[in-house]
Amino acid sequence: MRVTIKSAAAAVLGLALSFGSVAAGETVSYTGSGTYTAHKLTMTLGGGDIVFTGWNEGIATISTDPPTLLYGKCMALGIVSGAEGDFSNDVYCTFRANDADSFDIKARSDAKGGVGAVIGGGGRWAGATGTVRMTRTSQNENSGSYEFELEITTP
Repeated sequence: MRVTIKSAAAAVLGLALSFGSVAAGETVSYTGSGTYTAHKLTMTLGGGDIVFTGWNEGIATISTDPPTLLYGKCMALGIVSGAEGDFSNDVYCTFRANDADSFDIKARSDAKGGVGAVIGGGGRWAGATGTVRMTRTSQNENSGSYEFELEITTP
């Protein structure tokens, strides 16, 4: 049986986002799309499932005017199970607009996409909270693309 791990950390993993100025206590919704390249390490369990750790880097465009790019990095720990190679993983990501301004996400993803929460950040997103949903639009062995929706609140 050959199991292909498809972009482990890519789920919410490439949710790279960037925003215009965000006022304190304001909740803003964005949409966007992005691409990523993933890397992984694996270990086969006795029952045949495969545990993996994966990390990726990517760039996304979000719905600001003009559209903005952000650099994202994600890391995941997950499991591949079954002959079809179904996988799921827990993911942590950080997204940077520049050296000072960033926010972080914790998410759960699978081959179709994922959902997660904004769990803080730095600079203009220090203490941010919110939600994120991501859908994969293409995927191969180690790269892919996605679309996302993000709602983020600044304290």
